[in-house]
Amino acid sequence: MKNCTLLDATTGKPIRSFPIPATSYWLDPDHLLAMTGDDYYAANIRTGSITELNITTPPHQAILLGRWR
Repeated sequence: MKNCTLLDATTGKPIRSFPIPATSYWLDPDHLLAMTGDDYYAANIRTGSITELNITTPPHQAILLGRWR
């Protein structure tokens, strides 16, 4: 599987890599919810942090919850 790498905007150096998702949704301008197979990731584009999520809620409900909080 290919990876997506976030780069530091100032230095251009790699910050973090994660698998390219099959599906992704922007929750707001800085946050991305990515789903690949049974794995879910939350990415903060501004800070470069990526967190693997343990989602038990169906993904479409999680997306709606994230958008409206």
